[in-house]
Amino acid sequence: MSTLLNIILYSLPTLIALLFLYWVAKDVWFNFNVKNDKKIDEIIRQNNELKQEIADLKKRIQ
Repeated sequence: MSTLLNIILYSLPTLIALLFLYWVAKDVWFNFNVKNDKKIDEIIRQNNELKQEIADLKKRIQ
């Protein structure tokens, strides 16, 4: 019985630390993905604006 108790007592802090590290890593990865998605959306928006400006300039030239 004491062996089982020792295993639980010594492994519990390790499990808590691993869960905490997993939570931090997941949070950092989620924020990284959200920031990249926002940057990609901004690039796509700028690209569409430039395409529209090019189309407008082509109409002016003709």
